[in-house]
Amino acid sequence: MFVRRQLVMKEDVDEYIREFMDENKIKSYRDAIGLICAEHEKLKGTEWSISYVTKEVIQALSVTLNSELNKIKLGVNSADKNTQILLEIMNGIMYAQEIPDIITTDDIETDGFKTASQIVTKRITDMRQNKLNKQ
Repeated sequence: MFVRRQLVMKEDVDEYIREFMDENKIKSYRDAIGLICAEHEKLKGTEWSISYVTKEVIQALSVTLNSELNKIKLGVNSADKNTQILLEIMNGIMYAQEIPDIITTDDIETDGFKTASQIVTKRITDMRQNKLNKQ
């Protein structure tokens, strides 16, 4: 059943309805307004609240970030373990050789230290590049 109405509307509303009619290949205003209202009613029932969307985004980010943070933690733990092992080895060598004190790299940088620094820097750069290539 149809009801007859006479409408007065703003130009931009009329333009919107005409564009809607063109996009959806609708020939009459009645059908266009009916479809717009039906779509509006449908969207009203499925409208997402900002808090729901926020919660979903936070949950998705949390899963992703936790995964990445776990990888970082494992890397840091491995580096920390290796550093502690090296410290223990160096302490044992110094004790066995009866070395009372050391010269720091602030005082003298040996060629061996320079070589080791260059190698480690290159390895880190290569690992970063490989990681970027995988992404």
